[in-house]
Amino acid sequence: MRSLQERFTKNIPKNVDIIHVGDYVKVRSLGSTGHVVGLDKDNKTFEVVMGNVRTKVDAHLLEKIPRPKGSGEKSSVQVQVERVPVPEIKVIGMRVEEALKEIDRFLDRAIVQEIPQVKIVHGIGTGRLMNAVREYLEDMSYIKGIRKDTANPGVTVVELT
Repeated sequence: MRSLQERFTKNIPKNVDIIHVGDYVKVRSLGSTGHVVGLDKDNKTFEVVMGNVRTKVDAHLLEKIPRPKGSGEKSSVQVQVERVPVPEIKVIGMRVEEALKEIDRFLDRAIVQEIPQVKIVHGIGTGRLMNAVREYLEDMSYIKGIRKDTANPGVTVVELT
């Protein structure tokens, strides 16, 4: 049994480039370029992604083009965050909800900057804030370990993955 691509290409003249999934193409009727992500079952249309638009295009409207410059297979994401000058945050005197929001933002910045260990200074007081912070941290998957600081019980040391 022949593949869809073989059945589709049997009637194409020899001087025309055969289009495969993954190839970059120009849609003649639109003048736009994109890349092929699929072949329809009817063997006459290709699914093409052009920017953020995904559409089906008749094969006779496509022209194979070389891969555009700067369209490498790998892409990276750049995240801009405020630098963490000291791997420590002080939440003494804050209400629990406010402190947890600040800690969450602080931990996000620390993770992006690949800081392996941070300290959270919450104080001792009635113990409500300290317990809430530790309970909150236990549920996070990107935390390797949580422990009390040996020199100060009002500080929690967090090891990040």
